[in-house]
Amino acid sequence: MLQVTEKATAFLWEAQRNRQYRGMTYRLVERHGGFGLAFDTPTTDDLIFTCEGSEVLCVSPTTAECASDLIIDLEETPEGRGLSFSVRHG
Repeated sequence: MLQVTEKATAFLWEAQRNRQYRGMTYRLVERHGGFGLAFDTPTTDDLIFTCEGSEVLCVSPTTAECASDLIIDLEETPEGRGLSFSVRHG
């Protein structure tokens, strides 16, 4: 099953509350053989991840199935913080 860590949801919550997209959240999308994020309005069929009681990431059932081995985490690098997308093995 798709895993989004608490650190990743907190990062998305922080980034989202600094934007002016009311009623929208990040959406996990398939891009060029991988995954990325876009802003969208959640639907009732979506898998929803929350932080502090707010929706921060929505995933369609089709994308959730394709991303079943995906782990989204927060990565700290010398260049700054950002999300990492890795595949769970085994």
